[in-house]
Amino acid sequence: MANFKTHITVAAGVGATIGMYGMYAYNLSPFDAIMIVSLFSLGGLLPDIDIVNSKINKLLFSWIFIVSSLSYLFSVKVINKKSILMVLAIFILIIILRLIIQKKCKHRGIIHSIPIGIFMSTMPAYCMYKFNINSHYIIVLSSLFFGFIIHLILDEIYSVDLRNMRIRKSFGSAFKFKTNNFNFTVIAYFLAASGIILIYNLR
Repeated sequence: MANFKTHITVAAGVGATIGMYGMYAYNLSPFDAIMIVSLFSLGGLLPDIDIVNSKINKLLFSWIFIVSSLSYLFSVKVINKKSILMVLAIFILIIILRLIIQKKCKHRGIIHSIPIGIFMSTMPAYCMYKFNINSHYIIVLSSLFFGFIIHLILDEIYSVDLRNMRIRKSFGSAFKFKTNNFNFTVIAYFLAASGIILIYNLR
């Protein structure tokens, strides 16, 4: 199984290559290039948000809270009682989400799937655009999504034991479009479809 170092190194490496190529071929700004590397790295870690009580789980949920709160505060451009209550509401929602994932999701379950990858990339892109944080929502979306896909592919590659010429039981549990839980699969596709519709309506 690919570990934390492998996931973030490969995702960041691919992101850096694309970012530098974008600066050379399409005149992307250094900020955009750095954003691509950062979002590829984040996307490369997101599927492991389902590892209960792990460092990466705590790190990712902390990042989600910080980015969500700052995005909201930047959008309203004021700190008052209402905005503080909103940040508190965001915190509570994230805690609830974390508890749901810890209780209902297993590692390499529905979180390790293409539909959830679509949802986890479209929603931040949509929010950043609507909150006027970054108008390049396509960069945000594609960087997160392909970072996510890189993670799934690495998990599958590491499920092949070339030394002993065998395929581990974990093969096929990462890069997938559904799970054995029908309800989770329906929810995943509903979330993915919602994200796609929101992004499509930004055009």
